[in-house]
Amino acid sequence: MKKIFLFIASVVFAMFLLNQNNAFAKESRYEDYYEIFATRDYYHAYRGVKNSDGKIVIKPLYFSVYKDEEDEGGYYAELFHSYVVYSLNGKKLLEIPNASIEYYSKDFVIVKDEKGYYLADNKGNKLTNYYLSIFIEPIFKKLPLFFETNEDTAAGVMNKTGKVLIRPVNNETHKQDYKYLYSTKNGGFVIGPSDDFNIRQDCDDYETDEDKEETNIFFINANGVKTPIDNETTSAYFKQYENAKNKYPFYMSFWQEDEDTNGSRIYKWGVSLDGDRGLKDIDAKYEGTSIASSLFYGRQKYFAYKEHNLWGVKTLNGEKTVLKPRFKNEIEVVDDYILVSTAPKAIYFRKDFKKIFELYDVKISSKFKDGYAAVSKYDGFRLVYGFINKKGELVIDCKYDYADYFYEGLARVKNEKGLEGYIDTTGKLVIDFQYSYAGGFKNGVAHVKTPDGRRFKINKTGKEISEK
Repeated sequence: MKKIFLFIASVVFAMFLLNQNNAFAKESRYEDYYEIFATRDYYHAYRGVKNSDGKIVIKPLYFSVYKDEEDEGGYYAELFHSYVVYSLNGKKLLEIPNASIEYYSKDFVIVKDEKGYYLADNKGNKLTNYYLSIFIEPIFKKLPLFFETNEDTAAGVMNKTGKVLIRPVNNETHKQDYKYLYSTKNGGFVIGPSDDFNIRQDCDDYETDEDKEETNIFFINANGVKTPIDNETTSAYFKQYENAKNKYPFYMSFWQEDEDTNGSRIYKWGVSLDGDRGLKDIDAKYEGTSIASSLFYGRQKYFAYKEHNLWGVKTLNGEKTVLKPRFKNEIEVVDDYILVSTAPKAIYFRKDFKKIFELYDVKISSKFKDGYAAVSKYDGFRLVYGFINKKGELVIDCKYDYADYFYEGLARVKNEKGLEGYIDTTGKLVIDFQYSYAGGFKNGVAHVKTPDGRRFKINKTGKEISEK
């Protein structure tokens, strides 16, 4: 049984986005160039659009931005999740208008809005100025880390009140690389200034004094006081860290393709555990599973699952129900609370950059053509397709196993049995489901293939065109 893990898909998709989101697009209507740009690379990369003069015409708030070159043009922007916090029993703990709660605890809260990240107390009161990003070292979660600039190698440290303990420095005269910071039980951090410091700290041979200085390891308390520590002390801290990390299993969501009783394609989700504690994988049997990002939250004891199109919470060990499914939007479980997404899935901007509509329940899966675009959503175990118009209205229900955009007024769609046919813009089935493959129409002609392997051309009434 083949498992396709989400982190592999996300890496591939991220590489695709990097290629798709960094090109100039020439607008025929405006005598200018517009660039899809990112605020930084890889993690926390927010994308927007600016013109050749550097003026931002779409703010960098989005996970991805696509230029729709066809039809009337426009920009399709997919959003990051925007979270509200609930307890495990479903009680709302904190919601901040026009902002996303990225991390919540009784000590502090990390908040993100269109201006950036800031630290707040557990009532949502702002404690700091804005930063490019703020995140939590995943195990003990005592002190937040932050980035001020678009540099992945220069992080700073603050305490739970927002006081900066270490400010990142990264320039030609003095470089402090605080990329690797490990929390301890009393809230301090062990600093490793070099990317490979785990190896180099045990090496007695250094080429230069500068190399030796780069391998210094410090303990930092909650007041920002740094104390150099030796290899033995460092090893003790790392052992403490590893013991805490191994308290709960590492896990990943996965999905597998299956067939329904009628032969239609369906998708089932499960959870893969690391298996070193006698725990078995959770079989692919749910409509969806969701994990908290281990990069920020560490290893967990719960997972989110989807049944009857609603999300709930179960334990990883034994799959005991903690919260029966009740949330319509996807959730993540972090420690002992729930992050519930409230953001729309996407926003569509017109060619003049005016926002036209937001999508909450469906995702666009094709470009606009003839005024319509194919969209998709999960209905139980099935991924189903329909169509929206340029106002974002669902005009053809999501009921097909696949749908392509319209060619010359007709779109190919697939039914539950895997057969393809054609509908018009009203949703009427014009050419019946009978092909294993149906191509798009061009000049009134489309290429098709029947289940028995015969290939031929048809016109827009479905009549076979004889070859001359």
